[in-house]
Amino acid sequence: MIHIVTADNRGLYAREFERIAELLGGESPQREGLTAGAGSLHVLSLDGWGAPEFICRLDRTDVACALAERAPQLVAAGAETIRGPAVWERTRVFAAPGLCGPEPESRRRCGELRLAILEEARERGIERIVEAAPCNRIVETLRCGWWVSFLGLPGELDGVPVVAVEIDASAEATADLRERLAAGPSRRLHLKAGETPWSASPKEIETFLEAAQQLDSSKLQPLLVALRAAVADDADS
Repeated sequence: MIHIVTADNRGLYAREFERIAELLGGESPQREGLTAGAGSLHVLSLDGWGAPEFICRLDRTDVACALAERAPQLVAAGAETIRGPAVWERTRVFAAPGLCGPEPESRRRCGELRLAILEEARERGIERIVEAAPCNRIVETLRCGWWVSFLGLPGELDGVPVVAVEIDASAEATADLRERLAAGPSRRLHLKAGETPWSASPKEIETFLEAAQQLDSSKLQPLLVALRAAVADDADS
């Protein structure tokens, strides 16, 4: 499952964000992407052991946009063309080395992440996603399955050679990627923070939900009844 982290549930992922900060190191410029701006969200995946596998940050460009603010020269049509409530800017923060390989499982996981980002965008009224793609990843960006177009010529952002690109997040582009992956809707998890601390980690919740989805309705209902009873007993004790 793909975790959607917002300001409302960020506290549930404190350990995961601390671990990512450690992996990035104290001087890494990507650490800036772990902060939460107004209206920003993070797309996070965890590996089989619960360790962070991938995280990116998404911001509405009418609120914050590094491309428009720090490198407007990368957008040939003008930085104002990429700012608006229906446009997100994506910042790639961290990807585990094993996720970037050519193995079928790595490719499947990457496809699932790309689909999750598009479907989350669709649900939030986003039509376009822009980002500064590193020049050494241009081929990978063009072959990733998204509908990608260049916004201008290569240049630099914060001293890094990049090229500004736009990703089509329309319903047609989303359906095309889903067909390419031969997949159903992405498995996204929107956890809600309650009034009391959670005793289970995000990975434990993810694992439980994936197991529950394998049950047919006749077995799932008794499980839900037992869980509600257990929660009630715990609250009374």
